[in-house]
Amino acid sequence: MKVIKYSNKLDNVLCSDSELVQIATNFQFVEGPVWDAGTNQLLFTDIPNNTIYSWNEKTRAISIVNNELEKPNGLAIDANGDIWVCEHKGQKITVIAKGQIKGTITHFYNKRLNSPNDIVCKSDGSLYFTDPPYGFRDEVLERELSFQGIYRIDPVAMEATLLNDEMVWPNGIAFSPDERKIFVADTMEQKIYEFEVHHDGNLGERREFASMDASIGPGIADGLKVDLEGNLYAAGPGGIWIFSSTGESLGVIQTPEQAANVGWGGADLRTLFVTATKSLYKIKLNIPGYSSFMR
Repeated sequence: MKVIKYSNKLDNVLCSDSELVQIATNFQFVEGPVWDAGTNQLLFTDIPNNTIYSWNEKTRAISIVNNELEKPNGLAIDANGDIWVCEHKGQKITVIAKGQIKGTITHFYNKRLNSPNDIVCKSDGSLYFTDPPYGFRDEVLERELSFQGIYRIDPVAMEATLLNDEMVWPNGIAFSPDERKIFVADTMEQKIYEFEVHHDGNLGERREFASMDASIGPGIADGLKVDLEGNLYAAGPGGIWIFSSTGESLGVIQTPEQAANVGWGGADLRTLFVTATKSLYKIKLNIPGYSSFMR
């Protein structure tokens, strides 16, 4: 299917032959796309099916990576190749190494996490994740925290440190290429906020980076990624919103299903993968994507 865009400002981002291609479908609700360069595979989750899948770029085969977690959502792969999983229903962060569970993070100050949603690696090895209350809408869960947090994980101590508790519904999360800023989507507000990242890993004050127009189509402010030029890609109403590094809206790549998240991949990192409701899509772009760890 050809790309439908709202703005000529996307001409620098899109290739002349950019096309949104459906590469897999018939899932329940897919999320968490992350590229494993060591195996040339894309990992993604199907939340209601409690499954992490892989898509092999060479064979086009879909395989099950894990189907024993409780509604896995966002994923990240660290420099060691370990997979960090946000368990939506499990109310925890789980680490998988070589197919085996290596560890979990379940609490903050002896209180159970809400419903970890999305996670991103920093080049120093630390990880940042969002913890909205999604699970309390869909499941009978006991809520112990009174806020929705953004956290930093020390991967050695396997402990979570609260960085911000002011977001209404924190969701997608991504670093700028220089890691001096971090972006967080707020689903309820249909906005994206930015924070300065201090040398000690803590966050500065929250600033509004961009907002989305809900009238464009179905969808919410959801998963985020950035490219090497600092442009921000956000799943949102109508498809994938693209903003410049200063927050200017460059346009929207429309998707036939409600988009939930995006992830870079391919040998040259110029392929943007999109998880959208029941299907997985990809589109070739001009500007390479950015990730702290591309093994």
